[in-house]
Amino acid sequence: MTWVKTVVINVLLLGVLMLLSELLFRGLISIGSCKTSQCDFQPLTQLKVRHFPRADGDLGTSLRFDDDLGFVPLEGFSAVIDSALWQKKALTITQEGFRANDSPSDYGRSKVLVVGDSFTFGEQVANYETWPACLERMLEVGVDNGGVTGYGAAQAFKRATLLLSGKDYASVVLAVVVGDDFLRDQMQYVWGRPRPALVNSSDGLAWSEVADPMKPGTMFNPGDPNPILVLLYERSLLFATAIDRSIPELVFRWAAYKEMHPYAADLESIIEWTLKEFSQLSVPSRILLLQYWHDIDRKEMLAERELILKHASTLPITVVDTLDVLRDSDHSLVWAGHHTPLGNSLVCAHLFSEGFGGSAGHVSDTPTARK
Repeated sequence: MTWVKTVVINVLLLGVLMLLSELLFRGLISIGSCKTSQCDFQPLTQLKVRHFPRADGDLGTSLRFDDDLGFVPLEGFSAVIDSALWQKKALTITQEGFRANDSPSDYGRSKVLVVGDSFTFGEQVANYETWPACLERMLEVGVDNGGVTGYGAAQAFKRATLLLSGKDYASVVLAVVVGDDFLRDQMQYVWGRPRPALVNSSDGLAWSEVADPMKPGTMFNPGDPNPILVLLYERSLLFATAIDRSIPELVFRWAAYKEMHPYAADLESIIEWTLKEFSQLSVPSRILLLQYWHDIDRKEMLAERELILKHASTLPITVVDTLDVLRDSDHSLVWAGHHTPLGNSLVCAHLFSEGFGGSAGHVSDTPTARK
């Protein structure tokens, strides 16, 4: 039974190592707190370090099911999101389903619609810190933030078409996170959220039906959280920090998984179709905004960027590419997962200059020029 003894000893050693690592991490957190504020020794004096978020302020409750898009912001939602990522930031959804801008002035009827994913919506920042809110203040013209966390590029375009059916705009900005958003349009679930996918059909690309919203383990039917993971999250600062910075959905409301549609179109076809359809929107100005994650020089991402620019160059749309602006910035100040307020201000200023000519109070009512 030597092997049993070996296993037991190794398990005990692993347990001791994890305990020492936890104590060391808690000590470092406590010491670090003394540099920025009054010393906080609670990590060393209390076993429970986190509270499992079950309150209505949880980010997941800010979304509702939609037959066409899979999920959309919940109209009228308002909360302060208290998590390691959001850090008590205000999240408000208007009665029209847009992220609020909290601008100091009322600019009247919105003339600009922006659509996109979490970078557009403003993940991890307050209402007034998003780049659409910044754009509204710089333009001095109403801007509707139609971004939705987890959306693909074509899905965001689809939302724009639905919003345009009930409201007139002078400009539409389609914001795309290169290397991520177009891939989502091949999926029928993204982070457990049901969605339509672009699939091959006899007539070319077409939208699939929205995936089953009540599939067990998904956003709208999450089931109970794993009690062991909850226990670890609440009592291990090391485990909780790792989860907060990587895959919080593993512990919280729904399964953290993606599922490809079996008949999904290929990536380049989705890019070509989306940009062509976007260029045909009946609005005077159509702007394609390219945004990026922190790994801005990733080979696959740069290859996708070239595909996007190739297809966009033949179409009557304005392309605003933030690659150089973000690449030349201090990355630690511009990204904290998503864009920081500084990162959003850089995107905003570049879009204001390159997409709208740097003119406050002016939004073109004539067709956009190619760039």
